Amino acid sequence: MVAANESALSPFKANYRRGYSPLTELWWNSLLTGSRDIPVQGTPAEVTELLAAVSETAGNEVPHFETEEARSGQLSLGLRLEPPADDSELWRLTFWAESREEGEFWIPAEAVWSSREREFTLWGKRYRNIQQQLLAALGRAAKISPDIQRALAEPAPRGVELLPERLYFFLKESVQQLRERGITVQMPSRWSREGRRRIGMRMKMQPPPGGVDGPVQAALGMEELISFRIEASLGDSEISEDELNALVEAGVPFVRFRGEWIEVDPKEVRQVLRYMKRNESGEMTAADWMRLEAEDGEERLWKGMSVTGMETSGLLASLMHGDVLRGLPMRPVPDDLNGTLRPYQERGYQWLTALSGLGFGVCLADDMGLGKTVQVITCLLDRALNAPPGEKQEPVLILCPTSLLGNWQRELQRFAPSLSVHIHHGGRRVRGEGFTELAASHEIVLTTYHLAGRDSEDLAGVRWSTVVLDEAQYIKNHRTKQAQSVMKLNAPHRIAMTGTPVENRLGELWSIFHFLNPGYLGTYHSFRQRYVSGEGGERLRELHRLVSPFLLRRLKSDPDISKDLPEKIELKSYCPLTETQAALYQGVVDEMLGVIGERSGMARRGLVLSSLTKLKQICDHPQLFRKDDGRSLRSEPSGKMDVMFEVLDSISELGESALIFTQYVAMGELLVSRLARRYGQTPLFLHGGIPKRERDEMVHAFQEGEGPAFFVLSLKAGGVGLNLTRANHVLHYDRWWNPAVENQATDRAFRIGQHKNVQVHKLICQGTLEERIDELIERKKSLSEQVVGSGENWLTEMSNHELKELIELQGQDWM
Repeated sequence: MVAANESALSPFKANYRRGYSPLTELWWNSLLTGSRDIPVQGTPAEVTELLAAVSETAGNEVPHFETEEARSGQLSLGLRLEPPADDSELWRLTFWAESREEGEFWIPAEAVWSSREREFTLWGKRYRNIQQQLLAALGRAAKISPDIQRALAEPAPRGVELLPERLYFFLKESVQQLRERGITVQMPSRWSREGRRRIGMRMKMQPPPGGVDGPVQAALGMEELISFRIEASLGDSEISEDELNALVEAGVPFVRFRGEWIEVDPKEVRQVLRYMKRNESGEMTAADWMRLEAEDGEERLWKGMSVTGMETSGLLASLMHGDVLRGLPMRPVPDDLNGTLRPYQERGYQWLTALSGLGFGVCLADDMGLGKTVQVITCLLDRALNAPPGEKQEPVLILCPTSLLGNWQRELQRFAPSLSVHIHHGGRRVRGEGFTELAASHEIVLTTYHLAGRDSEDLAGVRWSTVVLDEAQYIKNHRTKQAQSVMKLNAPHRIAMTGTPVENRLGELWSIFHFLNPGYLGTYHSFRQRYVSGEGGERLRELHRLVSPFLLRRLKSDPDISKDLPEKIELKSYCPLTETQAALYQGVVDEMLGVIGERSGMARRGLVLSSLTKLKQICDHPQLFRKDDGRSLRSEPSGKMDVMFEVLDSISELGESALIFTQYVAMGELLVSRLARRYGQTPLFLHGGIPKRERDEMVHAFQEGEGPAFFVLSLKAGGVGLNLTRANHVLHYDRWWNPAVENQATDRAFRIGQHKNVQVHKLICQGTLEERIDELIERKKSLSEQVVGSGENWLTEMSNHELKELIELQGQDWM
């Protein structure tokens, strides 16, 4: 700094901080940053040295370019609003000279008027005629602000005093215009948007009759009324009615309150005061209370008034904090459950039972393979066994994709054989009053989403005790007839199941929650406006707070889950035949049984083996049986392929990989074609005709994560000698009826180097020889290798009657 001499300005120049030399190093370093802003400061000598260094490096002379105008500094006006001292009500607006070039350098107007110097120098800039510059700036500001105009009536104006009403006028009418003209106005930080406090209400939830643990708490539900007491608040502090009256009587927005000056909105004060005089307490539904508590900031309003705080108690508090089970007694696992729950499955059952009992719809969104079905079946068993004595228990409706109908039938038979099940499906299904009577005589009715749309009147005409949606993403588009029919179902308890992370698909999330707890997330339009088109992160956190009490999602990778899991999880998926498959299958059965009595020896064995091969091919895909080119554009349906796609969709959603085994090369080619069409990438296909070098390249590419996540392999070519631990899913598209051969194939993924739990999916066509041979192997697992030998030759030794029972199509009346 070069100063004219010691003057009244010197103390302010001394307090101004600047950068440090050497400037040359600072300047060159700044060129290496992403920004091209080069904030170097220094004395004229230091700047001259910098210019010389840059000039030398550039290889040419930098001329002396500073003109007198360039070296001249400009002053502008700065304003600082200062609150009253002691008991005074007078605010003070003080005037300052601000350097336009160095905005942090402020000089009080008093020092400018009292200085004997007409100019000074700051970092190479010469500020001339400083008093005239400040006076001119004040004159321009006076045209905007009457309060500044009033101050100019005095010589050497240093500021102006403002009564609270003038302060309000200045802030509302003048500040924005002054700032638009480049004049800085500094105010107390608590008046910023972030620090301003509002008059509002605090709500304190009141315990129900009988206390927090009283009987009323046994049922909540979205429509349950929550009683609460209210108290006025200023920011985070409680404020009395007398204090509110004093604020109203002041009549101005800026008042002294509890030893400090605050800004209040008189309209807000009067509104809160009127409400407080009429009401000391209030009521709202549980849904409204939860929505309010999930919101943050100034948007949280009740009857147009700001809600500054909420105090929740009892089970609702536990629910919102995610520990509702702590406030409720543990329910025993029903004795009628034919199986054992893993620890995390029992926790899921307790959660389902607790929230359903409280009257809320819930979404079980556990990762695929964690046993959602058995958790829900256990919950349904509990409800059936604990129905009020003497009351007729209403039936449960389970809706699932057509491809999972067989799975549900089998799982219910396996885990809850005591429950009577009616399957509403197929061309012979009962309609109208007959359906109502059938539903009433069974504990479970099992049907599909497809029929929810077609038979909507029949389903809506029954009062169900519970409605369960499996693969609930099937109602993701709320505008479809199917989804709208599901929304109209009449049931007090609702459960949705999905293995996909619905929290990332907001439209899908709204649709599922509109089924579970209608109206809780508002209308679809308001939901999209707030969360889909909203303000990003904070709004999504609010949405998470809203849905998390009713959504249970556990992943296989969660530490408390993985310790409960075996390293290899075997899952069976039962697949329905299409009408075409069923007709082809029955034709082969009739043909074989019609001539087998006339055959013996090798001829009989050949007939059995060829017929079994045809039946297996029909179960895989009609085109395989007909020997259609796998690359055909024909898209004939296959029940097994539909189920496979549902499994692979879930795997793809999770970003995981799968091996798909088939014993037929032609089926592998068909799979490659269909997978490429569905997922946009052609999977690798390893079979016996692939040369060793190409085979090694395939294995390397898959293991390194290159290309598609799905790898198709023929059972014999890919069943041994490979390390494919990138995959943590194995699908057996068709069955090789020697468990040792299947296990060898599974071990391509389940081996040293695999760091995830491996899930083995076995696809079984229901009602066919695939299902009955699987049952035979399960019954005699310890002797399976001796029983079935290798391949299928053991089947040829069965009697004609045994073969008939093995291959006959069963359950085709509802397929």
